[in-house]
Amino acid sequence: MNQYVFGIPKKQFSLLQAVSQKIWNKEKTVENDNKKKIYLLLDTSSSMIGEPIEAVKQSIKVMIAEWQEVKANTEISVIVYGSIARECVRNMPLQQFSLPHLILGGLSFFEKACHLLYQCLEKEKQTNEVLVFLFTDGNITKNNIINIQQNDILKKVTWIVCGAGAEADVSIFEEMTKHILILNTLTYGEFQRFL
Repeated sequence: MNQYVFGIPKKQFSLLQAVSQKIWNKEKTVENDNKKKIYLLLDTSSSMIGEPIEAVKQSIKVMIAEWQEVKANTEISVIVYGSIARECVRNMPLQQFSLPHLILGGLSFFEKACHLLYQCLEKEKQTNEVLVFLFTDGNITKNNIINIQQNDILKKVTWIVCGAGAEADVSIFEEMTKHILILNTLTYGEFQRFL
């Protein structure tokens, strides 16, 4: 006696189910392969107090809005640095992301942020494209740039440097990336082009 599932013979239904599962798994794999990993490196040293950090906060709000508008397939992590560096958001899906409360103060040790970023990337064995948005007012040395260029993992990521505040000096980064933005002059849509 034939058995039916939703009016379809059970044997045919099982075959359809198997084919559907394969298609779904393939689509899921393609989706994961296209996922971009985003790191936001935020300078939270004393020099960022006032206009610079407010420019950072507003720019990140715009960035998230732009990406949500196009339903970007991204995960976001946040590393903050001053005298120390720490990861305060890890692999947050875009739709759930909100910027954490930022505590400012101390000196600006960019090299500590780079070391932590290196550890995160090495541990996660990233195979998808990684974008690193660095928000800073500057205070970077030539040695910082050289260390990035000589690091096998850090030199492979796409760096986007975002100068914060009227006094921002990020010209030194021209030696390692062509992607330099000045937050005070940004127009809507500029963050979308990196997806």
